Amino acid sequence: MAYANIDSVKNLLPKHIRDELDQPQSNVTTAVITDLMTQADEMINSELSGIYITPLRQVNVYDPVADSETTRYPYPIPYIAERFTCDLVYNELYAAQQDPDVSEYGKVYRKTAQASLNKVISGLITLHGQDMIGKRFVRPELFDAMRSTIEPQPPTQETI
Repeated sequence: MAYANIDSVKNLLPKHIRDELDQPQSNVTTAVITDLMTQADEMINSELSGIYITPLRQVNVYDPVADSETTRYPYPIPYIAERFTCDLVYNELYAAQQDPDVSEYGKVYRKTAQASLNKVISGLITLHGQDMIGKRFVRPELFDAMRSTIEPQPPTQETI
């Protein structure tokens, strides 16, 4: 299952592009967007695979508006996936129409997505409910090891 929702990706696109989707003359269809969502997921997984077990799993989150629990991917993963997908959609649209092959508007989406992903990688944002790679091979007792308050003494003449 993709990290992004196709409806949320379409809502990020401008109206004239949404109107073009699934038209016979359009080179971007819903099927193409689904493939681009898969590419965005692979980009995210490749960056996070050194820290988290990928693919990520959905977690139960309390929704105060609906007053119930919903199941979704932890924030900011859907946000990142939607913006990477929009960047890929823009590149798909403008690759056949312009030189150079990159849209400036798509670059903005990529930059914001990469900034959020960098916060996850650096540890500023923790993905709650996800298992980290490093914790699989460590004894859990080591996490709660007692600290000694005794400071080491310099060697004396007797111990030398």
